[in-house]
Amino acid sequence: MGRSVSAIVGVVKFSGARAFPEEIRPLFLRRVVGGGRPRISCVGPAAFGVLDGAPGPSRDSQNVRLSEDPRVLSVVDGRLDNRHILARELGAKAGVNAASPESAFVAAAFERWGTTFASYLLGDFAVAVWDIASGDLLLSRDAIGVRPLYYACRPKRWLVFGTDIRSVLKYGNEERANDVVMIARYLDLSYVYERERTFFDGVRRVPQGTTLVFDGHGELKSRTGHWKPDLDIRPGVKDGAEYREEFKRLLSEAVASGMTGSRDRIAACVSGGLDSSAVAS
Repeated sequence: MGRSVSAIVGVVKFSGARAFPEEIRPLFLRRVVGGGRPRISCVGPAAFGVLDGAPGPSRDSQNVRLSEDPRVLSVVDGRLDNRHILARELGAKAGVNAASPESAFVAAAFERWGTTFASYLLGDFAVAVWDIASGDLLLSRDAIGVRPLYYACRPKRWLVFGTDIRSVLKYGNEERANDVVMIARYLDLSYVYERERTFFDGVRRVPQGTTLVFDGHGELKSRTGHWKPDLDIRPGVKDGAEYREEFKRLLSEAVASGMTGSRDRIAACVSGGLDSSAVAS
């Protein structure tokens, strides 16, 4: 279940100034196999870009997408596993089908469900959506936090985000002090409970399973958790044999969803442990 490795970056200015590709092009720090070039879209004060790390064709190669309205600018690093379900629920009027890029699904989902759009997405993703009409910027990550997403905000000036923290640190040519609270938590091992702080003052990570909404001035407008485990769920089985069958069904469903849309042969790197061996089998 190999994935292409991509990086996304973006800037939204709250001063009314326009954003240009030259401002975010230097923020792409990774050199990738195949010599991928960043794709950048700019609309007024917003500039979003993606650098695809997969050699050859990839769904991720079209992750910068300006909706045709045009009402939404979206960028995605990741993979959606429920694209067939989304295509059916959103319908042809949304302009998406099972072969559409992830960014098209995200834009259509936002236009359909608003700020709750991420609760309808299943997969590994880091997402940024800019609502052109309202000026709101939404940053969201998948439930487990497989894909990273960092940001720094200067209200009434700008907000920069990226999947690589070095991209965020590079923007604005500002000196970044160390976050001494985070350093202290790292030393006493309590950092494992920290979902947002980083080692740099003023640079934050978007918490996993969370959507942050910033208004047109860069102020945090809302913070919504779009996923949490249901601890009260019961599988409705009676004995050990039924538990085994139910586990096999759920695991097979999860693995199959992760392989959705793959055009390549599948390989697995296993440790010999129970979990990886179960996935491969």
